[in-house]
Amino acid sequence: MGERISFAAYNRATMGYDPTPVPDATLEGWRQELEEGLGALGVRWSVDGREAWRERVGVDYTPALGQALRDHARAFAARVQALVPGLPDPEYTIRVVEEDAYWSNWIDGSADQGITLQINTHPRIEYKVDSALSLAAHEIGGHAMHVAALRRGVAQGTVDPAALCLTVHACEAFQMEGLAQVVLDLLGTADETGGLHPLQSLLRTWSAALSNNAQLRLEAGEPVHDVLHDLVAAYPLANPMSLESGLRDRARSPLLRSYIPVYGPSRALFLRAVALPDARRAAFFRDAYTGLWTPDQLEAKLTA
Repeated sequence: MGERISFAAYNRATMGYDPTPVPDATLEGWRQELEEGLGALGVRWSVDGREAWRERVGVDYTPALGQALRDHARAFAARVQALVPGLPDPEYTIRVVEEDAYWSNWIDGSADQGITLQINTHPRIEYKVDSALSLAAHEIGGHAMHVAALRRGVAQGTVDPAALCLTVHACEAFQMEGLAQVVLDLLGTADETGGLHPLQSLLRTWSAALSNNAQLRLEAGEPVHDVLHDLVAAYPLANPMSLESGLRDRARSPLLRSYIPVYGPSRALFLRAVALPDARRAAFFRDAYTGLWTPDQLEAKLTA
């Protein structure tokens, strides 16, 4: 109704954590690492390199991508079942859509209607050679298997049935997106992507950090044209339409204002968990799959 609560208060009330910018020094270190990695592939860190990068890793959506996603999904489901024994196989349908939205895949559903995985073919979405693998890990190995674990917990009386009323506008999104983003790091191997996954992973981390920092500048009242100019200049390999659309979504939607920024900090926390010693890592991720925790509780588990 026209009220715009401060971003810090809004984010703490919805997602349960305090938004902070990624330091410039950290961004510069990541940029240098990316520039070196891309240079080894013959891709320059410049606008001229955008098409070279697209030719190196970009693919158009075809039905074969959907089938490859299914094949990888079965493998990741089995790996999660080894980590959390007794989970059922996920059941879902795939639907191809064209939505002007930031997401390439979106998974949702209900106990009555089952799970639907939507594949977005809008021009602002760019698929890559590892998309089938990474999306299978994220959507099925992460989200679908997490929900399967929660449903088993409800059946066994260890999880409150109300926990299955999952939303994307409250703090369970932090855990669910953080978990899903690191499934490939936790259960997969870089070799499965032909060595591209570490570079793609760092690019996703870089992109999320840049966009989150840009949003914080907008929320602080800086002119949108200045912020967008700096964002596009900092990430020359990205599709400018995608960068602009992402900021637009965050600015206009009360939901996306807090939901999209959750990817960066949640990924960072769960990557720290991946780096834990074996026993602590296994315990952390069994808890993450079988329950729901606030960001503060996850941080406490990580540092205990």
